[in-house]
Amino acid sequence: FVDERLDCLHQEKAALLAHKIDELKVLLELKKQDSVKLWQLKREVKPTERYELKDLNEVLPIASNAKDSSSLITYYRQMGIDIVSESLGGRKHKHYVTGKDIVNVIDELVAKRASNVTLKELLTIINPQRSDILNSSKDKLIKENIDKLYGAANYLTFTFGDEKYSVNGTCIGVVSFENAIKILESYVLGGYDNNRFVSISDFNDMFPELFNITSSSKNNIENILVNKKECFYVKHGGERGFQKVRGYLVDIDKLKNYLISEYIRINVGIESDLLDASIEEYLEDGVEITSKSFRIKQKPSDYLFIRAGMRGGNYFDYLPQILGYNAVNYFFKGNEIQEDAFTRYDISVELHVIESWQSHKGRHWQTTSLFRAGLAELVVNKWMGRTSGQGENYDHNTGRERAKVIGKAMLENTERFLGYVPDKIRKWKEQEIPIETMPDHLNDNLKSVQYSPLGYCLRDLYLKPCEFNLRCLTGNEGKGCKHYIYDLYDPSHRERVTAERDKSSLELSRLLEVYDRGIEAAAMHIEHHMTILRNTTSILED
Repeated sequence: FVDERLDCLHQEKAALLAHKIDELKVLLELKKQDSVKLWQLKREVKPTERYELKDLNEVLPIASNAKDSSSLITYYRQMGIDIVSESLGGRKHKHYVTGKDIVNVIDELVAKRASNVTLKELLTIINPQRSDILNSSKDKLIKENIDKLYGAANYLTFTFGDEKYSVNGTCIGVVSFENAIKILESYVLGGYDNNRFVSISDFNDMFPELFNITSSSKNNIENILVNKKECFYVKHGGERGFQKVRGYLVDIDKLKNYLISEYIRINVGIESDLLDASIEEYLEDGVEITSKSFRIKQKPSDYLFIRAGMRGGNYFDYLPQILGYNAVNYFFKGNEIQEDAFTRYDISVELHVIESWQSHKGRHWQTTSLFRAGLAELVVNKWMGRTSGQGENYDHNTGRERAKVIGKAMLENTERFLGYVPDKIRKWKEQEIPIETMPDHLNDNLKSVQYSPLGYCLRDLYLKPCEFNLRCLTGNEGKGCKHYIYDLYDPSHRERVTAERDKSSLELSRLLEVYDRGIEAAAMHIEHHMTILRNTTSILED
């Protein structure tokens, strides 16, 4: 989990760095466009035509106001313009520049502006919230990457827009695009190996549930920090601002080792409590666990459960802890610190259920919940480790609750059930009788639904016992009982009907032999089992 959170941090930093580099590119593109407009010539020049220096103030948007040739030559040479001088005889000369040289030097100035930022512009990208007060930086990294552009202050500040950055009137400090990216990388990424270290502020953001280093004990801090202070960069003034600081970094390897040691520490107490029992268990064959549905010998250690470790009353999922004997009881019933599970998960139950909670009651409660959700009996029995039929004893739904579940399933799919009631619903649908009346009819007819050995029975419990003596498959006239419902989607129903069919089939084989020996009394028994065989076969083939 440490690596996962580090990856998230690295992705966040990479995204922020990409954003700031994009800001830098957009800024330089805008400055380039501004520079093109600033250096728009006052009039068009021809490449091969020559222009005297004293006339350049009529061509260039910014030019020297000097009158003497010496000052003019110095100024325009600082701009980078090649000057051609012609002798007029004696000590007199004429000084010219070609139109091509004028265009070239302007292109160079525009290109220089497009690839360099002033210090203030760079600091604005690093710390946008403090752009109004940042005019300089004491950071050695920035100072080492400042380039000085020499020349006349007026045309340099004209190009870069702010004379405050002129160093001494003859040069101006700028940062190249490449160096600006290098500076941004150091500020955003921290200036350290992100795979080995992380700042304390980032650590507290990444692992708020572990401990806050700024307020934690000295022992905890020393366990995960580097040995000496380092200079690095951290967020400041919001999510997009940064500053240089000197302090300790968190060592990732030390952090992982610390978490391992914490895992061992919080489990030592529980392990010591279980040690004697484990030795005794090891010497024995195992504990025999039995119920009506199964019997098995096993050791508790073969089925070890763990939970999130506890530190200071809080759970930490990255520090697994052995599930102790009291933990399960505390989970459901709670204690003076922890609320009970029903309250935490917003499950509405009566208070006595919580106070008298036992593990076996939990099985009853869960079984009833599963039946209430509409799961098939066989599925519930397999989930709860019971044999077919045992689940009926654990279903504590009321008749009306059971009626709603079965009635809803019957309305959704009329082909799912066989019996008098589902046949009636199918006929109603075929006759296009309004469906609004069907739920009430089903709730009323199914409110007495109960389990029978072969499926569901709708006979009201307040009536006398069934006169057919559970002859669900035959009824009074051999067509099956009108109170019987068979669920085609419930494997346990099919299993029971199949068993009933096989039993009647075997009984028929025996009775036919008896009848062949001349015992006519076997005829009525043969007829009874033939009815069962016919009806069960019809159900199973439906």
